[in-house]
Amino acid sequence: MADRELDAQIAVTLFGYRWVEISIQGDPPIAALLSQSIAEPRLKSYPDSFKLAKSDTKRAGDWDSFMPHFSTSIVDAWQVVDRMYQDFESFSLVRRRDGLWMANFHNPHEGTGSGCGIGQNAPCAICKAALEAVDR
Repeated sequence: MADRELDAQIAVTLFGYRWVEISIQGDPPIAALLSQSIAEPRLKSYPDSFKLAKSDTKRAGDWDSFMPHFSTSIVDAWQVVDRMYQDFESFSLVRRRDGLWMANFHNPHEGTGSGCGIGQNAPCAICKAALEAVDR
């Protein structure tokens, strides 16, 4: 899974982002990923924050310019860890001898929901572990 695809999956699954179809200034409809904090667009009226997020993009539909880089930035990945602590008691992150990173979310006392992820970098491993844990 490509980095931004993984980021989008995290955004939808953990942070309530949703895909919507919109049309900006008469352009053909595009798919856009909006966060919960941005009001759903209605007709041709968009929240100012959405316009600003789109203003620096090269093309309409460049939805990933404003979405956090959960799978490549440790700062953004830590938002995933904080979110997962709402449902999981323990988290571990280790670098293996082969250079790969391994992350794990677990509820040791409940015996439920455990997710392990392995990635080339720590943020990627965190994201993969989170998705596996919530999928169980």
